[in-house]
Amino acid sequence: MVYYEPRLNYWLFTAEAYGTSGEMYNWIVGKPDGSYILCATDESGKQAITEQNLEFPLNKTLPKYLQPTGKKKTFNQNQLGFSKIKGREFKVVYRKTNDQSSVFVSDFKADFLPLYFFNRLNTEAKLPFRFPEDLPKQTLLLEENSEVNNVKIRLVFKEISHTEYFIDLKGE
Repeated sequence: MVYYEPRLNYWLFTAEAYGTSGEMYNWIVGKPDGSYILCATDESGKQAITEQNLEFPLNKTLPKYLQPTGKKKTFNQNQLGFSKIKGREFKVVYRKTNDQSSVFVSDFKADFLPLYFFNRLNTEAKLPFRFPEDLPKQTLLLEENSEVNNVKIRLVFKEISHTEYFIDLKGE
């Protein structure tokens, strides 16, 4: 689970997102300008806040290896006050392997690049899924179904819901 602040377009990552892969990190905030604020606690219990910066590409269109299938699917079908999201399916065309994938994506009013590039941070904290890094910033990946080396992988967008989560930016 990741948290999104729509007014500032910030993403909050906690252990719910990266699990024990980054157990020293209390939280990480990703911003649309490519900067990340990281709060970690060392083995002696001292908390420190640091910053890292990543370069985000400015892709304006979907990559050419995504071929539309014409199939559509509805996501976010809950009763929590958020609109349903209509996804369009694309077949992923691989040039050098027999691997197979399909994805559902949708345009959405959020910048997803801090989420999609999270695993590029120089930290032990890693999301358990590698997002495509060549999608336009307002393209929401809703579902991916892949078969790679005879292993099936499936990622599905669950839902948008309301929540409040507060962090201490002063590191005290």
